[in-house]
Amino acid sequence: MRTNSYFNGIENFYLINDNCEIGFYSDKGEFIPDNVVSVIFKNYSKSFIEDFYSDSFKTKYLIGKIEESVDEKWKSPTLIFEDKVIRKLFPNGRDNNETKLSNYQKSMAKKSIFQGMESFLDYKNPRTQNHDYIPIIIDRGLDSLEILNFIGSKNNFYEENIEYFEKLAEIIYTKTIHTELRKSLELELI
Repeated sequence: MRTNSYFNGIENFYLINDNCEIGFYSDKGEFIPDNVVSVIFKNYSKSFIEDFYSDSFKTKYLIGKIEESVDEKWKSPTLIFEDKVIRKLFPNGRDNNETKLSNYQKSMAKKSIFQGMESFLDYKNPRTQNHDYIPIIIDRGLDSLEILNFIGSKNNFYEENIEYFEKLAEIIYTKTIHTELRKSLELELI
């Protein structure tokens, strides 16, 4: 697996490795397991990884990719949403499963890693008010990192442990989304 020295800017974002440990890269590129989270999700992580690798198209869990390229607009790695996710996060008012992406949806397909992760974590199921996406990165040594939905197929483990998944979403949000660092727009009357 690559370290964040290859993908600068992913430190503190949660990853799952092939040993089913959940953690993050430090700013020195070292994988640091989050032991509490790894223990809570130990069995689930194992079945999640096995299921992911057995899905030949990797479409069941894949919700986005992270490219190394840094866009001048946001100066961080670029997150590219999967089309099915764009349709859900940014609906166009039509039957989203069958239509081509609208121009608006196409414009939302790429964001900075921070804005993209925030979009995943801000979206809640309108019916349950629980998260529909808990983004977790996996590095399979490809040209891009993949973002998986850790909720997966919402099996019995998920149903019985929703509070742990919701807490994990909170932890990821707190660790990675720093709204206080955003520049405020100052307007002056001329």
